[in-house]
Amino acid sequence: MNKKDIKLVEEILNIELPSHYIDFIIDSRRIPKDDPYIEIRKNYLIDDPEYLIDLNDTLKFHLDTAIIQNKLCIGENGGGDFFLIDLKDKSDKSVYLFDHEESVEYYNLDTKTWNWDGLREFDSLSKYSSWISELFGEE
Repeated sequence: MNKKDIKLVEEILNIELPSHYIDFIIDSRRIPKDDPYIEIRKNYLIDDPEYLIDLNDTLKFHLDTAIIQNKLCIGENGGGDFFLIDLKDKSDKSVYLFDHEESVEYYNLDTKTWNWDGLREFDSLSKYSSWISELFGEE
């Protein structure tokens, strides 16, 4: 993505992206065209602004009225699990895994809140990106 794409995402979703995410996604390297896993892999760290907008517009996690609030889905595994970053706390550089089967144990029905510490999967986007590379057999 480039700065124009970032602006488009922010305008359409009516959000402000954290600077650590902007810096990371602008600097991230593209998936090689000959990657045999390209169709699966490109969803793990979405760098297509239109797809990012469509997915987040569907999920509505970026809103403060959904069951998951103020989060941006930056990737998915195709099985109903989502990788999220925080939009409210701009200093939070974590990537959270919302596993559609297991994450419900971190939801408090009484307070209608999530224990995001329990859903923290990676401390940074760099660690998340490294995990993706390992997942798809890169060094």
